[in-house]
Amino acid sequence: MSGHPLRGELAAAFDRASYPLVSPFDLIPALPDGPETVFEADGIRVPAVDIGLVHGHHLAFPYRSADALVDDVMAALRADNVLPSRA
Repeated sequence: MSGHPLRGELAAAFDRASYPLVSPFDLIPALPDGPETVFEADGIRVPAVDIGLVHGHHLAFPYRSADALVDDVMAALRADNVLPSRA
């Protein structure tokens, strides 16, 4: 599934994580700028901390793969109207 360019930004960072991930905090060491990381693509900015703090109620930890986590983050961003429903 290709979709919004933000997917590639997320996948590039989340691929570096050690799975399984039990909580959003497990992602921090994999992020290029740690908790200060901001994902940006196609005019959309998503601070990494917002993934856990703002959109985390849509996520279902633990995650065993980057693909599953990216899918859920993209769905969370659509559900919270950060991304259009067709992204």
